[in-house]
Amino acid sequence: MKRWLGIATALALCSTAHAQGMVMNTPDGQVRVGVWGFQGHHGGRFAETESDHRLTVERDPLGRTRIKVMSPEGAMLHVYQGRQEVYVDDVPTVFQAKANEQYRLVLVFADGSRWSKHVQAQPGAVARLWVLGAYDDMTPTPAAPVNYQPPPPAYAPAPPPPPVAAPQPIEHRRFEQLKRAIKAESFAQQKLGVLQTAASGSYFTIHQVGELVDLYTFAENKVQAVRLVRPHVVDPENAFNLGSHFTFSSNKDEVQKMFQ
Repeated sequence: MKRWLGIATALALCSTAHAQGMVMNTPDGQVRVGVWGFQGHHGGRFAETESDHRLTVERDPLGRTRIKVMSPEGAMLHVYQGRQEVYVDDVPTVFQAKANEQYRLVLVFADGSRWSKHVQAQPGAVARLWVLGAYDDMTPTPAAPVNYQPPPPAYAPAPPPPPVAAPQPIEHRRFEQLKRAIKAESFAQQKLGVLQTAASGSYFTIHQVGELVDLYTFAENKVQAVRLVRPHVVDPENAFNLGSHFTFSSNKDEVQKMFQ
């Protein structure tokens, strides 16, 4: 697996393009884009996109030093500082890092395969990592053997299709992790972005939807949160309970129409 030598080196290169965006063609053929405003990472942004991952580093509006692993959902993140493991949690997750320290991020997937990368924490900046699915250590799963079954006689009725299992709502532990990830964001659009990512692969009860709605301050963001999870609600018949989470009748009516 290609190893990246550290965000600090790339950031130093990006700072030479102070006045305009700079596109660097790296030896491996990948394109990395740096946009810089002030000395160091403050006011600036760094992005790295490769075949198996995307990494961005941006100034944190509250001056915190953090590493966020956004995907793939359900993988287990292990963070090492040297040989010592300092953090472990399910993805998505937020790690409060120490400035100027280098960490090794190891993702362990459901099939036992692993993906790793070294990241150097920049003071007052947030690093976001998305692993896209091309993992060097993964062994392709062999195709299952195909057993030919002759079709039934024309006069025989076709067997009924097997019952489809009803989707199950997100388990309590994962749900609490999702709420923590949303609370860790500073702005409403970022909070909605975390929810949108999680909702693509999870299901929710109306009670859980109400808890998610309460994480947002403004009415339009609360309505948008319901709109994002509506296709993944397992008990829409209980949608009338969402009314208590809204102040204005217009918002209550808009939410109820989503379930009609």
